[in-house]
Amino acid sequence: MKTILFSLTVLFIGINAISQAVLAPFNPDKEAKKWGFINPKGEVVIAATYDEVLEFSDEGLALVRNGKSWSIIDKTNKEIAVDAKDFAPVSIFGFGKRGF
Repeated sequence: MKTILFSLTVLFIGINAISQAVLAPFNPDKEAKKWGFINPKGEVVIAATYDEVLEFSDEGLALVRNGKSWSIIDKTNKEIAVDAKDFAPVSIFGFGKRGF
């Protein structure tokens, strides 16, 4: 009985941790063409202020663009400082942009 209870507890914690980590790009106003991120509950986590966004990586980082400038942010919308200047993600054979 203890083994089953322990297994269910671990499973519940694991599912809860995964669901909290997922952030999806969203565009609330098609005319404004600004992007942000929401959680699985539909709550805005990062406001729609970016011209373009790419999905978060497994490490919890995402590429975002305002104007011609790309930046890297974490899930709290904090910009990550990088040594590279004027970088941009690449599109491989037209199948979406990749950055990491």
